Amino acid sequence: MLVYRDFARQDEERIYRPGLVLELAAHSPSRTAALRKVALPYLERLSATFDESVNVSIRAGETTRFIASVECQRALRVTSREGMVFPLHRTTTGMLYLASLPDQELRQYLDRHPDGRGAQRRSVLQSVGQARRDGFALNLHRSEKGLVAIGVPVPWDGSELFAGLSVSLPSTRYDERRVDRYVSVLRSASTKLAQHLAAWGLLTNERTVRQ
Repeated sequence: MLVYRDFARQDEERIYRPGLVLELAAHSPSRTAALRKVALPYLERLSATFDESVNVSIRAGETTRFIASVECQRALRVTSREGMVFPLHRTTTGMLYLASLPDQELRQYLDRHPDGRGAQRRSVLQSVGQARRDGFALNLHRSEKGLVAIGVPVPWDGSELFAGLSVSLPSTRYDERRVDRYVSVLRSASTKLAQHLAAWGLLTNERTVRQ
């Protein structure tokens, strides 16, 4: 049950280690906790720049877990995603991760999910293909009706942790003409965040979406 709830995990030797939930504690020395700590000031600046809610999230198995969020001050806004978990194909970070996989692994992932059939499968493949081409992901109502998100990857140690920055906004304020600006600002913040992590010795090599 602890493993199921992400409070614990088993390594290759079947030894129990702290899970993702415990790693998010402020005192944790894990890379996840370090990413959250380093990312929060960047999220605050991004939220002020966009006047929208922003997030940092990571891949956790076949799901995306939001590890930090900063809400904007508008009355109509996307509330904090922190702590929420969604299937990979329903988030920008997840789609960016799927875009980094070989085609065979992507198909195997879809084969394991109810959304991986018929029209939904084609829709996911189309979104992942677009993320491969563009280097960013666009989430139109995938995680929640009425919500739009735009996300970019954070260069990180490709062996384990895949992270992304995203801005979330109500669909009523979404304007596709502003996507380029969102992406440009997010990419700049992502690059600076990666440099900050590297200075801490927490980032060893880059893994980005295939262009």
